[in-house]
Amino acid sequence: MDEIAKQVEEFAELQFTDAEIATICQIDASKYRDCIDRGRLKAEAEVRRMTLELAKKGDTASRKVFMELNKNAKKRQLGS
Repeated sequence: MDEIAKQVEEFAELQFTDAEIATICQIDASKYRDCIDRGRLKAEAEVRRMTLELAKKGDTASRKVFMELNKNAKKRQLGS
């Protein structure tokens, strides 16, 4: 992965919009779609990981959030 692609992915992890990433990196964001998607998914995965850890430690709000994530994942898996 080249340096621009790494930067694009990092900014996507920080949840910048495609337009903001394009401006910051001076790129055509459509050419870096995979990097943007990967960065956003990596950030989402980290938040889910932290939510699970807090839920395991007994945090009620985190348990509710994680169970909702679980329910939504099952719906997506079943195509509902």
